[in-house]
Amino acid sequence: MVLTLWGEHESEERQDIADMIHTQPVVAALRVRVTSYHAMHLSTKFSSSILINPPIQQANDLRNWCSHNQEEIARFIAERTYADRLKLLPVPDDDRVITSSDLTAVVEARPYWIRGIPKLLDRSQKLWYHSCPHCYKYIRARPDCEITCTSCYQRIRLTPRCRLTVQISDMSGAITLDLSGDDAEQLLPFCISDIQKQEQQGNVQYATIADFIKQKNLVCLVKKSNTIHSSRSSEKYNAIVAHINNATAEENYVISKYITNYKATASTWGAAQEEHSKKNVTNMAENIGSIMEGETQSKGVDQLSPSNTEDKKKKAAVAAAPMKLRVNPTKKHRT
Repeated sequence: MVLTLWGEHESEERQDIADMIHTQPVVAALRVRVTSYHAMHLSTKFSSSILINPPIQQANDLRNWCSHNQEEIARFIAERTYADRLKLLPVPDDDRVITSSDLTAVVEARPYWIRGIPKLLDRSQKLWYHSCPHCYKYIRARPDCEITCTSCYQRIRLTPRCRLTVQISDMSGAITLDLSGDDAEQLLPFCISDIQKQEQQGNVQYATIADFIKQKNLVCLVKKSNTIHSSRSSEKYNAIVAHINNATAEENYVISKYITNYKATASTWGAAQEEHSKKNVTNMAENIGSIMEGETQSKGVDQLSPSNTEDKKKKAAVAAAPMKLRVNPTKKHRT
């Protein structure tokens, strides 16, 4: 993982670490900021503290671990795993995943893990953009020219970067999610160069793309941010990392069956509502019956007159019957 020193830490601890970097010192960083933009890394802030080779047992344990894993550490650095989000942010345990309805209810703007089925939201959206290859900043310029990036100030040539807006749904609801880079490209059946050729021919195969996307099952680390534009506040969700989940056929069937944002016929939903209504009526009748039975046992059967028993049966039948809306045909009603 990358740790960036800012401000006084850059001027004080930077040289000390640089002088002893060959000895692999143990660095303890307290109260640092965790940033998940493009890749997860750490950075200091005003209240941070840096300790070099602190005299504690945890530092000794870490130093012993380092001496026994030199080859693995060297391989991690050579493979740049500190910039690989799939390794820095692996698939979480199930107890760390929340539902989409819970995500919309949270107030704190921090990353959360969600899981669901994606659906192509707009079949006319542009699926790529020109960006800086270092900071991924969107830049409007000719791709065949070398320019200076307005964000990282490096001399670059623009590269195409995938961008995708989907609707990810689970059994509790759905949210609109923006994906980019490899996280978005893994959901497409075509590479960016093929999509660019289809755009030149005026025939982007959105139907094929939509069918390919909805067969996936994603586990995403999503960051919720509140934006205010033109005196209106809105919620936006961006995927920090997206894993294609190896769900079983049964899991995909259950999620797809009860999804709220996929097409469902009126008969299917009508049957489900009718079944739910019958279940509620049955439960209500059983509860009323148990109450009457309890009263019978407490008062005795001889104390319940036939008229009272008939009245209670009628009340139970009325309570268990489905409610009907009474409409006066002489008056106009709004629906």
